[in-house]
Amino acid sequence: MSELSIDLQLGQSALWLRLALGIHISTAVIPLFSVVAFWFLLMWPLIALSFFYYLRRDYWRCAPRSVKRLRFYRNSWKVQSVTGAWFDAEPVGEKLITPFLTTMSFRVVNGGKTERRKVVIFKDSVHPEPFRQLRMYLLLGG
Repeated sequence: MSELSIDLQLGQSALWLRLALGIHISTAVIPLFSVVAFWFLLMWPLIALSFFYYLRRDYWRCAPRSVKRLRFYRNSWKVQSVTGAWFDAEPVGEKLITPFLTTMSFRVVNGGKTERRKVVIFKDSVHPEPFRQLRMYLLLGG
C-alpha cells in the first residue's frame, strides 16, 4: 500500500473575492441606516482595514503569516511561508470541510516561537485532485 501524499499549491480564488467583497460591502452599508450617523464614520475605516488584511492574507497570500503551500507526507504536515521557508506544522482546533471550502489551523514553530497559521482553501484556488484527497483524509478522521 502506498503512503498518502497531499500537496496543495494555494492560489487566488474568485469565490473568496466575491464572498469577502459581499460581506464587507454589506457590513459597510448597515451603518448608513443607523439613527446615529457618526457610526458610519467610525465603522467604515475599520471595515476597509479588515478587508485589506484578509485580502493580503488569504487572497494575495503576501502577509507575513500567509501560507502559500500545504503538504502532507509520511503522516506529517508542512506549510510553506511567503518567504519560501518550510515549517513543520501540527493541526490544531476545529476544521471546516465542505465541498467548496476547507479551513484548518496549524501550530508552527518559527525561530523558536510558536505561531498559529490559518489556511483557507477554496475549491477554485487549488487543483481538484489534491483538494479531494485532503477533504477525504480529513473527513475520514485525519
